[in-house]
Amino acid sequence: MHEKNWPTFQFDLGRTGHVSNDTGPKTNVTESWTAQTSGSFTSSPVVKNGLVYVGSTDGNVYAFDSSTGRQEWTCDTGQKVKSDLTVENSTVYVGNENGLCAIDANRGMLEWEFDSVVDKDRQYFRAAPAVVAGTVYVGDRNNNLYAINNRTGTAEWYIYKYGSSAPAIAGNSLYINDGHGVYALDRNGAHGIPLRRDEYSDEHPEDPHWKFEDIGVSLHPSTPAVKENTVYVGGGDGHLYAIDTTTGREKWHYETDDEIRSSPAIANGTVYVGSRDEHLYAIDAATGEKKWAFSADGRVDSSPAVADGVVYVASNEANSFTDVDGHLYAINTDTGELLWEYEIGYPSDSSPAISDGKVYISGGDTIYAISEAPDATEHVCPACEAELTEYGDVDFCPECGTAITANGNSNTQIYDP
Repeated sequence: MHEKNWPTFQFDLGRTGHVSNDTGPKTNVTESWTAQTSGSFTSSPVVKNGLVYVGSTDGNVYAFDSSTGRQEWTCDTGQKVKSDLTVENSTVYVGNENGLCAIDANRGMLEWEFDSVVDKDRQYFRAAPAVVAGTVYVGDRNNNLYAINNRTGTAEWYIYKYGSSAPAIAGNSLYINDGHGVYALDRNGAHGIPLRRDEYSDEHPEDPHWKFEDIGVSLHPSTPAVKENTVYVGGGDGHLYAIDTTTGREKWHYETDDEIRSSPAIANGTVYVGSRDEHLYAIDAATGEKKWAFSADGRVDSSPAVADGVVYVASNEANSFTDVDGHLYAINTDTGELLWEYEIGYPSDSSPAISDGKVYISGGDTIYAISEAPDATEHVCPACEAELTEYGDVDFCPECGTAITANGNSNTQIYDP
């Protein structure tokens, strides 16, 4: 039984990007497996119960075995998938260019589709849904926020203006960035949120619980992250903001040299966030003081993921006139020291997922599973970690069937006797 999961964008409903009971690779890493499709992966992978899920621009959602990389199933949604995913119980929730899809997480069968009732020319869903108590909360690129029944796929309510980023949820409060500001809403329908509408209206409802505006305009807004009594979010103006969850007032801000599209991660009193100025920053969560800044080889639009004293993040191209491969970095959370970097064959704004000792990242048409390399004195399967010494020099793992190369790496070829 796989108990270590990364089931949604930035790990949890608060979008903290921090898993406290798991670890990722720290030194001497290797490519455990890779998988490719005919489209490109622009969504971030998620992991649940031994399967890695990711969406592709070829219109499919894929499920891969987390140990071997074997493709378990694929589901054709009919439209390009650029949305981050959420797996709740036994269902995958993911958006495409038509709306929102619910897919059986074990079999890959489509359970239902939700087509937006508003502005069908601009209903593109890209942000990860949040699923709480039978309701799916999701925003579209036209800044509509929806609450959808997770069993029937019908809208319980929708509301114009408060959409775009993935929602972060803490208690009964929902926090969302529409590309201009952050809004705090009562997800149960208080503060004027219309619970049911049969016709679309672009009239704003009553004011939300609070709004924090003028953070700069962003077409790819940073998702808020919530920890205890503070919301952290990046702005199009290049600032990282800390906002009081009760009052909506600013506690502090930290200025970088370019737009922040990265969503913050929060771990052990530190906020980690990337900037388009090609740095990853570690900021004291209480004071807003910089602890360190790590220089990457391109824009850091990726959202960091933290586990066991390591922060993982990917880099994008430096600018549109260069051809720079992306990199996945592992950085010491305390010192900002680079532990290792891994070259991805394509610039990536995907965010890493950490599960059971591996880190997963997508770039271009490929998803990568990166793990610790086995000790040179050991002879183990890099996929299932079975001890192979007793079997001698084998081409395939007798336990899981993964091909074993000369250096111990897996190439995802599966022996099926």
